[in-house]
Amino acid sequence: MGLRSRGESFFMPTKDCLVDLSEPPFFMLDTNELEIAYFERVSHNLKYFDMVFVCKDYETWVRIDAIPSKKLENVKTWIDSINVRTHSPCFICSCPSPSGPSSCDASSIASFPV
Repeated sequence: MGLRSRGESFFMPTKDCLVDLSEPPFFMLDTNELEIAYFERVSHNLKYFDMVFVCKDYETWVRIDAIPSKKLENVKTWIDSINVRTHSPCFICSCPSPSGPSSCDASSIASFPV
């Protein structure tokens, strides 16, 4: 579960992608295109966290908001299983860690040269 654009979405990981097929507009993110995952607003006292995926071209990024915190370990396990990396510390935009308490500047990550 999480928020994509304006409505609540039910995301499901598959072998090669992350999908939401519950209602239009449908969503599919090819995990083979992902380079970085950054967890935002991760804190033991918050009910939700956000996540930003940066693609391998460093120009495209996808943000998913309001993921229930109780799903954090499941999401981290899935991220590890698809071999997507996180930055620690985030030298690109001065974020303190790959699981920051505040939002990352995704446009800075997407414009970072490879």
